[in-house]
Amino acid sequence: MPRKSATRAPIAPRPGEQGGFLSGLNPLETLVIAAIILVALGGALLVGKGLLLKSRVDAATATPAPLMLAELAR
Repeated sequence: MPRKSATRAPIAPRPGEQGGFLSGLNPLETLVIAAIILVALGGALLVGKGLLLKSRVDAATATPAPLMLAELAR
């Protein structure tokens, strides 16, 4: 009796149907990919927030210099 292969055959879309982005994955693999994407998006948001805070600090510290020069010029 021939042994069955341990790999599973890919799920092919039906004729006339297009396969979706995650259509060939089982539910566990889909959840793992979704978790990875959420962590990556969260990291990108944290980087963006850090850059925004840094630009606000830079703008706050750069603004008083011209004001001080204007005060000294009076």
